Amino acid sequence: MTQVAVAVRVRPLLAMELSKGHECTRTELSPADGIATISATGGAVRSFKFDYAADMSVSQEDFYERADIRKMVASALQGLNVTVLAYGQTGSGKTFTMEGPDDNFGVVPRAITQVFCELENEVESGRILRFEASV
Repeated sequence: MTQVAVAVRVRPLLAMELSKGHECTRTELSPADGIATISATGGAVRSFKFDYAADMSVSQEDFYERADIRKMVASALQGLNVTVLAYGQTGSGKTFTMEGPDDNFGVVPRAITQVFCELENEVESGRILRFEASV
């Protein structure tokens, strides 16, 4: 795993945006090579390279897997320092990606579930006798 990995994600359009006929027309993503191409209002086009690029069709589960978050959580459980953060302007999808709606969990609930599942496996195998967690 690299020291720093950067993923970009375009959130799905909201129901309100869809009802008004909005479309995502300024961003093109190429998940295979991690390229995001942005078309500015004045016609300028810029491309950026990322470790992973996810368009609106990528599910929360696929994003968690493809952006290597599962591997990062596993590395954290092995003692490595890991940080996953979401950055962007208001309304860009940070909360959607990190928390997700109640019926489609994002990164944080998936990571917490993974931690407790892996700890449970360690307890069942006898490698850990007991663990505690508090909030």
